[in-house]
Amino acid sequence: QISGQGFLFHFQPIHRSTASHEILFCEGLARWKGSDPLPPPVFIEIANQLGLGRALTKRLITAFCKAYEELNQQSGTTQTVSLNMSALDIQDDTLRSHLKNQVAAFRLNPTHIVVELIETQRIENIASFVTSIQDLKQHGFKIAIDDFGKAFSSIERLMQIPFDYVKLDGSLCSATTAKNSAPLLKMIVN
Repeated sequence: QISGQGFLFHFQPIHRSTASHEILFCEGLARWKGSDPLPPPVFIEIANQLGLGRALTKRLITAFCKAYEELNQQSGTTQTVSLNMSALDIQDDTLRSHLKNQVAAFRLNPTHIVVELIETQRIENIASFVTSIQDLKQHGFKIAIDDFGKAFSSIERLMQIPFDYVKLDGSLCSATTAKNSAPLLKMIVN
């Protein structure tokens, strides 16, 4: 748990599989500081309703970079971490530039940063989106699809996006649905 600019960041380990203890990277999870910290869906929705979505995302990117720098200093090694961004955020030239500039300003290595696509809205222009993803990848960032199997995800979209990781939605892996989803997941993987 590292704090910065009004936000707390928790770095949660992401494992290769439930059976493996190998950590791929740590996901940076932001919470709005206060007596009762707010999760991102709540404070992001409030910011969007007030027309402050882009400003909030910029502030979160800066706070994430500061927290990541502190994590590396505390651990004494360069960790690989992830940051969640929506499709609209990724397609926004200003926000992508801000991410690249902040990573450079904090002297962070983008090859150790995974940008996780959260599917909170449908991707309308897949060609433009793929161009934006390729821009990030050319600067060294890795790309992950977060919570695949939920919201707007589809196999067709997955085949169009140049990603490095796919994180399955927990509903596909939970003990209550694993029996039903296992055959489907095996067919998809094979």
